[in-house]
Amino acid sequence: GGHMAKGKNSFVVYYDLEEQTQDFSDAQLGKLLRAAFAYEKRDELVDIDDPVVKAAFSFVRVQLREGKRKYAERCEKNKAAADKRWESQYR
Repeated sequence: GGHMAKGKNSFVVYYDLEEQTQDFSDAQLGKLLRAAFAYEKRDELVDIDDPVVKAAFSFVRVQLREGKRKYAERCEKNKAAADKRWESQYR
């Protein structure tokens, strides 16, 4: 797939996910993680056939979206700060 040179190259998995997935088989956890990768990297919503995994993913998705929002906010702030520095340096 396409490699993103810049931007987010990681996402956070919260510890409480362990509690929510403690009854999952490895296969279920694998499906969940694959769905998370697809969503996070490619904004793809994978069709999850397992209702338990689907429920868990809806929760994960909220967290990923929140992470993306925070990341975008941080980028904006950093950009604004860089613009300011740039202006004061060369005026």
